[in-house]
Amino acid sequence: MEPRLWILIQAFAHLLPPGDVIDAGANDGADSSRFARLFGQRTVLAIEPTIASTRHIMKTYVERQGQHNIEVLRAGLGEAEGSANYSALLDHRVGAQVGDYEPGSRSRKHGHVSFPVFTVDRLFANRKLAFAHWDVEGWEDKVLAGAKLTLRRDRPPFVIETHSQVNQRPHDATVAFAAQLNYSMYTIQEKCGHFCCRNHICIPNERVRDFLPVLAGGNRHCYFAKPTPHDGCEPRPTWAQSELNQMKWDHLTELTPWTGPPPLTAASAAAAAAGAGDIAQLRSEVAALRRDDANVKAQLGAIQAGLAALQEQFRPLLQSKGARLRRLARV
Repeated sequence: MEPRLWILIQAFAHLLPPGDVIDAGANDGADSSRFARLFGQRTVLAIEPTIASTRHIMKTYVERQGQHNIEVLRAGLGEAEGSANYSALLDHRVGAQVGDYEPGSRSRKHGHVSFPVFTVDRLFANRKLAFAHWDVEGWEDKVLAGAKLTLRRDRPPFVIETHSQVNQRPHDATVAFAAQLNYSMYTIQEKCGHFCCRNHICIPNERVRDFLPVLAGGNRHCYFAKPTPHDGCEPRPTWAQSELNQMKWDHLTELTPWTGPPPLTAASAAAAAAGAGDIAQLRSEVAALRRDDANVKAQLGAIQAGLAALQEQFRPLLQSKGARLRRLARV
């Protein structure tokens, strides 16, 4: 999980309504495990279609680590119940993504594995949804279409990942669908893979005032997230711009300016302070790493200088020995 996204989820955890948590596109289960620790009293429903990954989640996190609040479901999410399939090759490793699969002669040779597809409304017909993390590789609009009754009933915040230019249609449909459900969509300012891949946090309009200080990360003038434009993300950057942007994300110090935050309530002020503490800790760790790097470079420089001094010290002796050997050779 991307660092800014994880900081935000921790900061607004106390603002969530009652209910359980969805981690769809659970992959190898690492994020489900984080959610299980963060939301200890809630059930985390880890949804993943591949056999290899669901077995890994069960054995590693549920059985070995004893995270029994993780409920594993081998399935996919969609706008209607049914089934889908993926190449059996994807079960050769843990963490393979069904969305990356493109049929070909090699995959046909190895066959396909089917998995059931459910709607969120079916899964949560008799339970409450408090928060959802959807990383569903191009199925975003279908997942939301199958969750509209639950979202209207429980009003949970949710995080969803889109590729606004590589998969523009599901991105645009996701933005429009969030608006139809009276959600405000905020783009988290960090890359999550491809240059236009972003995580978006969707907040019910009636609760935006509570969440905005958390999105600001404790800073009244710089935001971790900004409102998502309805026409996609920024234009495709050049190679140099992509490299520069990646450097900014890696340093975790570049925040997108934003103005006009609402007044802080007591609960929001506490959340903002917690977010600010996390940011300060990250910055201190980065500064410590830079100091360690400077110390290592200084030590290497001293070693190189010592080697140069030894070389100069023994140069006359080596030259005299070489001259003597040459004279003996002539004799």
